[in-house]
Amino acid sequence: MEGEFYYSLGSLAPNKNLGWIICAARHNANSLFVVAGGLNAKAYGSLLGKAIPRNVLFVGYVSDGESKYLMQRCKAFILPSEYEGFGIPPLEALSVGAEVVVSNVTCLPEIYEDAVHYINPRDPNVDLDKLLSEPVNSPEAVLAKCDYARMASTVYDDLKTKIGA
Repeated sequence: MEGEFYYSLGSLAPNKNLGWIICAARHNANSLFVVAGGLNAKAYGSLLGKAIPRNVLFVGYVSDGESKYLMQRCKAFILPSEYEGFGIPPLEALSVGAEVVVSNVTCLPEIYEDAVHYINPRDPNVDLDKLLSEPVNSPEAVLAKCDYARMASTVYDDLKTKIGA
């Protein structure tokens, strides 16, 4: 099953855009879409009342290890968010060698630069195989820029400067 499915992880809150995944699954009927995260039936009531395509598999909450396993084996990790504060899951996916597809809105292009594939979060009519055939740059620069140790050191240095230590 390695490389035969698309993987998405999130809280499944409305901004995460589950509707895009469902519509994209209809458009890419020969592909499997694995969606992990807690499902908010209240937020998705109207969406969940509709028929979910057979090629969409909701797996609920997964552990960090299970998510890493899925990221390492997926065809691509997808985050079709309509807005995002930062978007850590795509960074995690890049760090384990996954292809990544994210929205072309909010902070995501600034963070992920040319190391990922971009989609319009309002247009699920995308041929994902064709999109993935387009070249992207190595994620090394993005991963180096977002390294946890580097970020912690930067914050620590800023705090020391602010308090005069």
